[in-house]
Amino acid sequence: MLIEAFKGLDRLVTIDLRDFNARRSRDQGSWNSWGSQSVYQETGRQPDVHVLLSDQIKFTGQLFSTLIYALGLAGRKLPRLEVPLSDYKGFLPDESFRLSDALFPTIEHVLLNLEVLYLAVAMTSSGSVASRRLRHFLNCTPNLKHLRLNFNREIQHGNVEFLEWLAALSDRAHISPQPYRATLAGPSSARLPQLMVLELGRLDIQATMLLAVIKKFGPRLERLSLRRICLIRDSFVDRYSSDGSWEQFLADLALVNLPSLKYFSLDHPSIMDVVRGSIHRKPVDGRGIPMTWNYADQDSSDFFLDLGETLTYRRPKPKTIAPPVSSDDSDVDDESD
Repeated sequence: MLIEAFKGLDRLVTIDLRDFNARRSRDQGSWNSWGSQSVYQETGRQPDVHVLLSDQIKFTGQLFSTLIYALGLAGRKLPRLEVPLSDYKGFLPDESFRLSDALFPTIEHVLLNLEVLYLAVAMTSSGSVASRRLRHFLNCTPNLKHLRLNFNREIQHGNVEFLEWLAALSDRAHISPQPYRATLAGPSSARLPQLMVLELGRLDIQATMLLAVIKKFGPRLERLSLRRICLIRDSFVDRYSSDGSWEQFLADLALVNLPSLKYFSLDHPSIMDVVRGSIHRKPVDGRGIPMTWNYADQDSSDFFLDLGETLTYRRPKPKTIAPPVSSDDSDVDDESD
């Protein structure tokens, strides 16, 4: 059915995989899929997939794989593929990106023509390496210009491994995309030679690693967006120091080579700190200062420095235990009242 539908859509530009009923706070409403309202009117309930969480994630991954294969069989070459699922049930597991030798010839043209890719990913392991299949998938999209990745914070180790791979410098010239091979290592580095727009969201990450990713693609980047990023401070750093802070990160970012940058956005930044053995993820306040920049405004380096100076980290205060109050003191307080 999908194949026949795609064959009839000659002007198809975007495939957008969404929830049945997705909240859209910016529009003060919700987005409903086709037929969702009819189901609600007849049953009084919004459609949903009532299965175990593990089965829901598996379902989402299978649906994504099915869409890619159906596009290949239909001969469609579309530039945009979007999976903006932000709910924890909508993250795509690594199995979603499997490129078998048998299927690769069918979908190769789909991957080669992708220019915009939005993904919500769960960096699960395929063998000993997290996100191994996703790495192969991305390296088969040499014409990709716009990449948006939203991560699952709960899989921190997998996120770190993937970002280290994304930041690694290419050790060889560009080669033609290859089908998935059952290797333990996977591709050594990300290529993405045409990437101009990078958006990262929902991450707990050290500032040095985030900078490494930006530096790699910096010379070509025209737009950079960081959304709901929490910087992790090293445990040995004094929590009142600026090391590992957004102020220091933005100061370092001002030194990165970004000759083509035309737009930058920082949305809901936070910082992770440790107070008396407890982990705190605290927001950073911009004091009402806009956290977006475009080339019509001031120089990007000056903007980064100015923004860093305005950001305020609301450091958690350790709880203090008040000394016990004697009965005599209590009597004095009562009399003073």
